[in-house]
Amino acid sequence: LLNQDKKFRDDELTRIAESRKKIGELIDLLHKSITEPKGAALLKELSAARAAFVKTTEELMALVRADQTDAATHMLFAEVRDSQGNYFKAIEELIQYKTKESQNEAGVSADEAATSIKIITGILIASMVLSVLMAVITVRSITNPVGKASALAETMAGVDNFKLVLQDVLKVDLRALIEEEFPGMPVAVCANLPYYI
Repeated sequence: LLNQDKKFRDDELTRIAESRKKIGELIDLLHKSITEPKGAALLKELSAARAAFVKTTEELMALVRADQTDAATHMLFAEVRDSQGNYFKAIEELIQYKTKESQNEAGVSADEAATSIKIITGILIASMVLSVLMAVITVRSITNPVGKASALAETMAGVDNFKLVLQDVLKVDLRALIEEEFPGMPVAVCANLPYYI
């Protein structure tokens, strides 16, 4: 989202896919090591939350690949953020359970609990890295058009019949703007609007 360079985006998307594969392998290890009912139930919830997060990030990546920046940005701050929050919550609940279990049950192998916690922590760290990557991509997609608009304004600064209006088309009062800038004149508006407006 942040960088319009196709190679950069493809590299980032490949990196996300590789991280996702590693996380899947770690979760498979958890399924083998967590056998008690409560832990297995929490792991099942974590797997469901991860599946929802993966689904929304796949949809986000499809929008990025299709250069639908506005839709991808909207999705990142809505569906992806929500599914990511649920995923992180499920990870935290499993960590808390395993920590409490290892403290309360002397009969449980400390190595097994420590391994599970390390795996879960690895998943959390990998998820955070993915989130940072997505945030960086989003910020770049927002700042790049603003930088271009700024460069255009500087280039056109000496021209009398040009004015750059950088506003949200859904919030600006177009009638008032036209009356203010072009009183009594016929006006034609040409714009590139996102598909959902």
